[in-house]
Amino acid sequence: MYADYFPLLLASFAFTAGHFFLSSASIRGPIVKAIGEAPFRAIYSVLMIAALY
Repeated sequence: MYADYFPLLLASFAFTAGHFFLSSASIRGPIVKAIGEAPFRAIYSVLMIAALY
């Protein structure tokens, strides 16, 4: 029964960890500086949506 929840738990962890990791100033700053704000937001959004699947 609990095995049914594993994909949900994994997706939730990936979504939350992605937000904490990519929103930290030491990670986000250099990426935004390299590719720009709009591309970063687009990539960030795609990654967070993909983390839920």
